[in-house]
Amino acid sequence: MNRNDEEADQFPVLNDDDKEETLTEYKYLTNKSSPDNNEYDSFDASSERGSELRIPRFYITWMQLKQNISISCSHFFAFLSVIFVSIWTQDEDMSGGGVGWNAPKVFNWHPILMVTSFALMTVAIVAYKQAYQDYLLGSDAHIPGGAVFGMSKAKLLHASMWTFVVGLGCLALRAVWRSHDNRDYGFIANLYSLHSWCGIGVVSLFLGQFVAAFVGLSGFWQIFPAGEYRILAVKTHRYFGLMIFNLFAVTMLLGIQEKEGFIDCSYQVTSTDTNPATHYSDIPYSCRISHGLGIIIIAQAISTNIAFF
Repeated sequence: MNRNDEEADQFPVLNDDDKEETLTEYKYLTNKSSPDNNEYDSFDASSERGSELRIPRFYITWMQLKQNISISCSHFFAFLSVIFVSIWTQDEDMSGGGVGWNAPKVFNWHPILMVTSFALMTVAIVAYKQAYQDYLLGSDAHIPGGAVFGMSKAKLLHASMWTFVVGLGCLALRAVWRSHDNRDYGFIANLYSLHSWCGIGVVSLFLGQFVAAFVGLSGFWQIFPAGEYRILAVKTHRYFGLMIFNLFAVTMLLGIQEKEGFIDCSYQVTSTDTNPATHYSDIPYSCRISHGLGIIIIAQAISTNIAFF
């Protein structure tokens, strides 16, 4: 093995999408510029598109392991959240249990569709990560056009998931409005809670993000086809995408808390409750499920954020 082969094995070449964030994180973890003090400081990922950035293999291995574990956890929690919300909506305390398109059971479509949307958002957010493309999309950077083919599939997956989220979100909003505007079971005010206000705000941001991406970055109308403006547009899209994802999670937690208030998750005590753990079984079953759902949503959001970075 010649010297060039040894260097190539020790310092693998990264693709363009991972260069800038890899450089920043490497400097932070190692607390130094680079092994030769100049190589990394002189690199500018935004202006040196296409140039090679070499990072020590130990760091690449650690970064890939971290991202792989985070992606796996995010998908596991996404699947688990859908199971928990399905169990929750079957409970008697949830509008008699079950789903339907007439009040009061029509309301149960709202949490089911919103949690499912959040699961699809998780898939959409990590679709561009190299580990996801390698292990789930089957791209191969070692064959001609392999990386490009993987990126194309990632774009299709990303856009498809967000499109499904738009559809499911609209159905979820229609379900809650239908449950509130029913004469037979009594009218309920709309947009009176913090959850509903935050929900409308998040949905508005999401629709704006979706339209802007479709018009500005998609293959149909590429207002930013190439160059610095497109780089800025992509960075802005990524920033707002993750922000909306996190706001979506917070809004769902507010909704769970609001519903638990209607159910009344408290229990009766006759003395100071010094050991609440002994009263775990006194908490209503539906509240225990919804508590678990909330914790899963938090874990899903954290693992997805780690995978994103």
